[in-house]
Amino acid sequence: MNQYGRQSNSDYHNDEQRRRVIHYPELVNSVDRSIDPCNDFYSFVCNGWIKANPIPEQRYLYTQTEMLDEKITEQMKEILMTTAPYPSREFELMTTFYKKCFQNSFDSGTEGIIRMFEKMRKLRMTRSITDWLLAMKTESLFYVLSVSADVYNSTTNILQISPSSSMLSAQTYFDSAYSPEYAATRRLLFKMLAMISAEDTQKEFFSANIIEQTRRVESLLRVDQTLAKIIDETQFNDDIVTVSLAELQKILRSIDWFHYVTTFLPPRLCHTVKRQPFRIAQFSAVQRLEEIMLNIDGQTMSDYLDWKVIFHYGRFLGRRFQLLFEEFKRRLYGVKGGDAANDCVKLTAETYSDIVGKHYLKRHFNFSSVSRMKELIGDIRSAFIELLAENNWMDNRTKKRAREKEFLLEKSIKWEVNEEPASVVVLQTLGRERCILNSYNFHANAIRDFVGYDRRIFNETHQREKYSNLHFTSQNSFYEIVMAIQRWAQERTFDKLDQLNSRDIFDTSAVEVNAFYDINQNQIAINAGILQSPFFNASMPRLMNYAAIGAVTGHEITHGFDHSGASYDKFGNKKNWWDDVTYKNFEIKKQCFEEQYGNITVKKLNVNIDGRRTQDENIADNGAIRAAIRAALRLSERTSERFIIVGLENFTEMQYFFMSYAFMWCGSTREAMLLDLLATDEHAPDMYRVNVVLSNQPEFAQTFGCRRGFNMNPESTCTLW
Repeated sequence: MNQYGRQSNSDYHNDEQRRRVIHYPELVNSVDRSIDPCNDFYSFVCNGWIKANPIPEQRYLYTQTEMLDEKITEQMKEILMTTAPYPSREFELMTTFYKKCFQNSFDSGTEGIIRMFEKMRKLRMTRSITDWLLAMKTESLFYVLSVSADVYNSTTNILQISPSSSMLSAQTYFDSAYSPEYAATRRLLFKMLAMISAEDTQKEFFSANIIEQTRRVESLLRVDQTLAKIIDETQFNDDIVTVSLAELQKILRSIDWFHYVTTFLPPRLCHTVKRQPFRIAQFSAVQRLEEIMLNIDGQTMSDYLDWKVIFHYGRFLGRRFQLLFEEFKRRLYGVKGGDAANDCVKLTAETYSDIVGKHYLKRHFNFSSVSRMKELIGDIRSAFIELLAENNWMDNRTKKRAREKEFLLEKSIKWEVNEEPASVVVLQTLGRERCILNSYNFHANAIRDFVGYDRRIFNETHQREKYSNLHFTSQNSFYEIVMAIQRWAQERTFDKLDQLNSRDIFDTSAVEVNAFYDINQNQIAINAGILQSPFFNASMPRLMNYAAIGAVTGHEITHGFDHSGASYDKFGNKKNWWDDVTYKNFEIKKQCFEEQYGNITVKKLNVNIDGRRTQDENIADNGAIRAAIRAALRLSERTSERFIIVGLENFTEMQYFFMSYAFMWCGSTREAMLLDLLATDEHAPDMYRVNVVLSNQPEFAQTFGCRRGFNMNPESTCTLW
C-alpha cells in the first residue's frame, strides 16, 4: 500500500505484464511531496515545475502552453528565415512580411508619422461619421460590421453588427484594485501625445499645451469608460435581432448604412444590399452605443477619432513609440524589454497560418500520432455519451437530442486512413461514397472532429487561389504591406456573404497550442501544436494521454452543452431543443458552478473569480475530466496495460492519471497580469482548473484516500455532465 492508502505499482513487481517502465523526469521532478495532495493537488504536482521554470523577463506568464509555444516559435523562425529560391509565391509573401516586420521594429517611424498626418488632413475634410469610417475603412468605432454564420441557419452567412470592445475593462475604471492600471494608462497616453506633438512641428494637429493634452486624454477615457460600462452590463444578454436595411437605418441613425455597406461588398452583391438581412448581436448594447454616437459633443468625438487614428498608426511610428509601450509594461507588469523577432514570428503566423503551418507540419509533426488520437477521441466521446445516459435530471426526449448532438459515427461506415498529408479518404456508407481530403475528419452525424490541421493547406491550387489577389514585394514598406493585407483580408471576409459553409472544413491554425469548439458548426478541432508533451505523447501509456489531451478533447465537446452551447442544435443552429423541466434542472446545476467558483477569493490579490463570466469554461472543464476519467476506467477494463513511472513507484496508475491532468496546467502568472485576467478572462486561473475540478470528482478522493472535509474532498460539490 502507498502513503495514500491505495495499492501501488510497487506491489506488482513480480508481475512482468504490469511493469512497463516509464521515464518521465519532467513530472517526477515537479512533484512536491511536502504538500498533501488532499489539501492542494495543484501545488503537489506543479511546485517543482514552477520553481524550475521562472517567468522569463519578457513574459506576463509562463505555463506549459507558453513553453510549447516558445518551442514552436523557434521552429517557425527557422522556416521564416528561409532564403530564395522560395517554394512558392505564397511562401515568398510570407517571408517578405516577416522580414519587413522585423525591420520595422527598429525603424525611425518617419514614414508612419508622415502618413498619419496625411490621413488626418484628409479626415479633417470629412463631414460625417460615415465619411470618417470610409476613409479609415479597416477601423471601426462603436460597431463592428462583419460576415458570420447565420445563427439560425449555419450553412449560410449573414451581415452582422456587434458592439466594439473597450480599450480598458470596466473593472479598471470602477474597481480600486485596478487603479494602478488606470494610472499607468493615463501616463502612457500623455507620453504618446508629447511625442506626437514634438513631431508635429507646425502644430497642425497636436499642441504641446498641457491643457489641450489633458482634454484629449480625458475625452478618450470618458468615452472608453462609457463603452466599458455598457459592455460589462450587457455581456450576458443574448438578445439577437434580425432587421432589414431600412429597419437598421431607423435603429442606428448615426451611420449611412447603405453607403457604408456597399463600400465593402463585392460588386456582384452590391445590388442585393437592400434585400440583405442584418443581424444585430447584443442588441441592447448596440442601442445604448447609438445613444452615445448621437449625443456625444463635437469636441469629445473629434478627440476620440484622433485617438483612433493614433492607435491605427501606432505600430508604424518607430522604435521610440514602441519604447513607450515597453516602459508601460515594465512599470505595470514588471515585464522587461521585448523580442522583436518573436513578436514578428507570431504576427506572421496569425497572418499566414496556413502557409507556415504547412511547412511546420512537414518538418516537425509526427503524422503517425493521429491514429492514437482517433482512438482517444472515440473513447472520450463514448464516455460522454455513457455519462449522459446515466444522468437523472434529463427527460428521455431531451437526452436523445443531446445524444444526437454529440454522437454518433454512422454505424455502417467502413473507414481507413492514409496518413500522408495530401491523401484522400474514401468512406463507404449506405451504398454512397464520400470523398474527404485528409484532415483526419471523423465523419459523424453531429459533432465533427478535426485533428491536426485544416486539410486545405496541402492543396496547392487552393493556396494559389487564396493569395492570388494579394500583391506586394520587398520594395514596399511594412506599412504598405500591412495595408495591402488588411484590404485583402477584408475583401475575403465580405466575399463569403453568398457562400455556403461546410461542416467538413475547420479553418484552424496547425501551429497554435490550442483546441477549439465552433458553436455555429458543432465542430471541434485539436491543433497539431498541442499534440506534444505534456498534452500528448504517443510513446506514453494511453492513460496519461487520456488525462491530458483527453481532457482537452472532452473540454471542447462539453462546450456544446455549456450555457452557450445548450442553445444550439446538432447542426449549430440556435434552437431550443430542451424540455422545460429539464432546462430548469440544467439552470440549477450550472448555477452551482457559478456560485462555487464565484465564492473563491484569489488570496494574494483579494479578488474573487467571476463565477458567471467563467461559467461556460468551468462547465467544460468539469465535464471534460468526468469523460476522461470514465474513458480511462473503460480503457483499464479492456486492456492489461500496467506501468510504473521511475521515481514515482509508490503511486497507482489512476494517481498517475490525475497527476498527468494537473501537470498540463502548471504555470505562473505575474500578479498584475493575473489581476487583468480575473477582470477579462473567461477561464478560471490554472490552479482552480485543477483543484476545483478535481475536488468535484469522487474518483479523485477515492484514488488518493482524501477524507471528507479536506480541500480536495469538500462537503458540497457540483456536477452537470
